[in-house]
Amino acid sequence: MLVSIVVISTLLSIWSIAQHQSVATQLSVIERKTPLIYTDLVGQQVREYTAIQNANEQIKVNLNQD
Repeated sequence: MLVSIVVISTLLSIWSIAQHQSVATQLSVIERKTPLIYTDLVGQQVREYTAIQNANEQIKVNLNQD
């Protein structure tokens, strides 16, 4: 049960990041993280997703200032 929850959350994390990155970057992220423990994989992807969202917000702020 726990394993299936972790696998599903991992797949959802990969999918959500995939919505914000190029195909080459997606593959790189997945290849880098495949050997890691699933919980670490999910945590890292959440941190990366958050960083991407923060960067996008900062870009919007910077564009609005110009």
